[in-house]
This record gives sequence, C-alpha cells and structure tokens, in this order.
Amino acid sequence: MESNSLVAAGLDIGTNTILMVVAERSASGDVSVLADEHSVARLGADVDKSGKISDAALARALPILERYASICKHYAVQSTVAVTTSAMRDASNSTEIRAALEQALGHTISVIDGEHEARLSFRGAATGGQSTVIDIGGGSTEIVSGNEDGPQHARSLDIGAVRLSERHFPALPPSADQADAARRTVRQHLEKINWTDFGTLVGVGGTPSSLAAMALGLERMRPAELDGRSISAADVARLCRELLNTDVESIRAHPAIHPHRADILPMGSIILDEIMQFCGADAIRISIRGLRYGALLEAFDAVTNKKGFA
Repeated sequence: MESNSLVAAGLDIGTNTILMVVAERSASGDVSVLADEHSVARLGADVDKSGKISDAALARALPILERYASICKHYAVQSTVAVTTSAMRDASNSTEIRAALEQALGHTISVIDGEHEARLSFRGAATGGQSTVIDIGGGSTEIVSGNEDGPQHARSLDIGAVRLSERHFPALPPSADQADAARRTVRQHLEKINWTDFGTLVGVGGTPSSLAAMALGLERMRPAELDGRSISAADVARLCRELLNTDVESIRAHPAIHPHRADILPMGSIILDEIMQFCGADAIRISIRGLRYGALLEAFDAVTNKKGFA
C-alpha cells in the first residue's frame, strides 16, 4: 500500500444481494479498486408476507459477511461504511438480525432510509450532466435525478424485484393477468414521482446489467464490458416480453444470468420497462457502480473529507 494512502470499504446489504467494494485512494486522490464482491443471500425472502427476516435467510448472510470481514482484514481497511436497506427497514426483527450481522462483519451496520439509499446510489453511479440513476433492488427501487452539483430529486419506491415477484408471480412464466397486475402496481408507485427533467438514465444493479448482457449476446456476465454501455428501450421491452413467456429453468440456463437472479429477473424487467416508459427514455446507460460505491465514498469522507472519485 502506498504511503499516505487510505484503504476503505463500502458495503450494501440488500434484500437480494450483499455487495462490497474495497478501494485505495492515494495521497493525490487517485482511486484503485482492490476488491468488488457480489453475493446473493436473499436476506429479504418472504419479508413482504411475514414481516420478519427468517433464520434461513440469516444463515445465508452470515458466512458472506464473515468472508467480507476477512477480505477487509487482508487489505488492512481503515474506514468502512456498511448500510442495509429495504428488508431491514421493513422487518420487525431487524434489531436482532442487525446485531448478528454486525458480529459477523466486525463493524457497525446502518439501516438507512429510502432517500439516503437513493442519494448514495446517485453518488456512486452518476458521472456528471443531468442524469437519473435507477437502482432496482430486491425490496425497493430508488430513482434519483441530479447533475454534477449533486442530487436534486429522490424517491424510494416499494417496488423491488423480490417483493413484487413474491406478491404477483407465484410461478414462472406468469399469466397475462398476473403480469398486468404487476405493471399496474409499478405504475401506481411511479405516480409518486413529481419531476420531469430526467436527463440520461443510468441503471445500476442486476436487472439492467443482466438485460444488457442478454441484449449484447454475452456468453457470461462480464461487468467490465457492460460499464458505460447502453441498452435501448426497445430491447428492454423485447427482453421483458421474452422473459415473461419463459420458465424459470430456461432463464436460469442462460449463461449471462446469475442463477439466483433468474426467478426475479422477469419482474425486474417489468419495473425497468415501466420506468423507461414513464421517463420517456429511448435508452439507459449501464453502470457497475451504485450504492456500495456511494458508501465507499462516505467511508473516504469520514477520514479525509474529500468528495467524489478523482
């Protein structure tokens, strides 16, 4: 590690995935990513129905955080910001679940509200100019618009891919009536957005990345090849129709789709399709950054008070 550099970590403990980025910032401000980890724990499985995080979900999450703690130790991380989102906001047993997760990670974890989540996602993914970052999570979807001066409008909507899949799609492929009901739910939530200047849409998370990989014909998910690429609204609509008419095993067999995302990707594609129609967007740009990168920047800020990537 370079002298006078700082190593920090940002963690996003979500409803479906647990993500972590570790990076080093030099004294001159240059940032180098040392580790970028992606794991599926489905921590929020059945929370929409039961109101609680299950023991099984906790058992999936704990070894992931223990492994992330080992990675932080390996890189001698000096500053960490770990946040958790929709599932922990909703669960009646979030206090005891968070305590168990903190013990596994060896660090405090903050349960952040939807607006904070949206603003962190924007900070991690935005690259300047008027843009709107779309972060489709498992329990909620964050939509935040702004420019190089920062976010101007932010909404967190309870239309995550896991939540709505559990509510509307008992099996795949769904019926036409089930798909229509899901679209109506998404539209009802989008009506809460009261601004119109969206600029360039930027998509973070598994749904836009998976759809982009499919549209580009990638044989496997390669995030570095997707970063900065765009997918058209027409391709999103086409892939959405295809996914809604495909059984889960066939979706799981696609080489570019994570097998643990297969059952929620059809719903994620509906959410993205409806958002793009609502925003009047012809395309969406893919970013492999997002909430964990916003948390990383907060971790750097906690020590240096520097803002943003160099």
